[in-house]
Amino acid sequence: CPGIADESVFIAQLLLRARLLNRDFHSRVAETIERHSGLRRASGFEAADHTETRIRFKGPACSPSFGGEDLSGIEIHTSPPKGIERLREKVLKYAPPHARAQWPLAANILDPVRCSIVCPSPAIMVMVLGWFMDHQEFNNLTIRRIKNKFAWNPEQVLHGYRDVQMSVIFVGRNNLGIIGEIQVHDKELYKLKHKMHKLYKVARACSPDLI
Repeated sequence: CPGIADESVFIAQLLLRARLLNRDFHSRVAETIERHSGLRRASGFEAADHTETRIRFKGPACSPSFGGEDLSGIEIHTSPPKGIERLREKVLKYAPPHARAQWPLAANILDPVRCSIVCPSPAIMVMVLGWFMDHQEFNNLTIRRIKNKFAWNPEQVLHGYRDVQMSVIFVGRNNLGIIGEIQVHDKELYKLKHKMHKLYKVARACSPDLI
């Protein structure tokens, strides 16, 4: 595909930048939660299939709470940077005649680094979103776009799954910047998302070879 060939340099640069900044991006998200919640990182463990690492938090003897709910139930689920094939697949999505088919197509990829914040309840989701929205400069995570799928009509929501996604600018070491995605989930809905993920991979693939 000539269009993809023209994008190879941009895809390679994006992947390299993501690999350099991925760990720092996740650390900054965790630091933001620690700063505003009073919690501290308790542990991190890798999933059996090595696809993600979960960061859990703990508080003092009397853990901070919100509306009677324990904030220490918040978790961060991190992922490695998207691989080269997944980046190529995403670029294909924005090839002509897509409305956003402007060169370079790789500029449409907003989640080369990403993580999910899983919250014990919708009320805590709202509070966590406030920590990121109200303190952007201090957090070094400038929000460029928010997709609130809870506000979408049913026909707009892929497979019916709802969450809130923030596209943020993060500047790391040596003043190197990248755009990343922070997804904020309700715990029960997130469990459902995991069960649906294999079907989602089939639905999003442009061809059988990309499944």
